[in-house]
Amino acid sequence: MDECHICGQPAVKQAYVEGAKVHVCAECARYGKEVAKPPVLKGRVAVGAAPAAPLKELFPVDGYGEKIRRAREKMGMRPEDLAAKIFITKNELVHLEEERLKPAEKTARKLEKELNIALLVEKREDDGEKPLKTTGRKGGLTLADVVEIKSRK
Repeated sequence: MDECHICGQPAVKQAYVEGAKVHVCAECARYGKEVAKPPVLKGRVAVGAAPAAPLKELFPVDGYGEKIRRAREKMGMRPEDLAAKIFITKNELVHLEEERLKPAEKTARKLEKELNIALLVEKREDDGEKPLKTTGRKGGLTLADVVEIKSRK
């Protein structure tokens, strides 16, 4: 695992401390409530169980910014209203509409539902572009995923 987020010792479990899910050592676990471990299946998998589907690589459709803007205007919504409705900032919505920012999968799904449009596709013609990340993190993209970090020379 990682190191304990409280004292720095090797972490052995996860716990909720002050509302945050953190890695903790056995001693610091007393400061929070231990996260229940998922049950481990022993023996055979249930008969008829389907194998896990591979993760899909998702890309925003071409012209996604214009598509978002048109759908928003068609619904008579201001950028502030739509942003508040899907829990993002107005600036983030404006950047999406201007295509200066690619939508995280979570944000794209919210926009698709609210505006009744399709923003994500599985494959693109130009293979040079990286897909949106769909791995285990709940929040989608992080700042480090978006910013290209240049090494110091």
